[in-house]
Amino acid sequence: YRKSDLEKLWKREVFFDPEVLTPERIDLVWSHISAPGGKEAAYRSLCDLSRRERIASWIPRITAPTLIVWGKEERLHPIDHAHRLAAEIPGAKLALLEACGHHPVEEQPEAFLEALLAFLEG
Repeated sequence: YRKSDLEKLWKREVFFDPEVLTPERIDLVWSHISAPGGKEAAYRSLCDLSRRERIASWIPRITAPTLIVWGKEERLHPIDHAHRLAAEIPGAKLALLEACGHHPVEEQPEAFLEALLAFLEG
């Protein structure tokens, strides 16, 4: 696994607009993955199905006001996941951002902030 592979993967699967993915961001992510134990930790977090099941069981118990922000062009987690979360969390609000993939705060910072402020002013 090489840094160039990470960059290609993220540009293809993570970000809607690959131009948002700066060399500095790639360097930061690569520094975590290439650190001792980094690749193994990343792999475990992606493959740990029991953790996913535990987290899924906690979702209906959330009682705090909740804003779910999701990119409409999210490729890693389909948009139906966002709708399911919004349905399972009592009173949750869902903000779907246009031209946005997996990292709304980086890809659409203005739209993210607008959704957050509207939620907080609620």
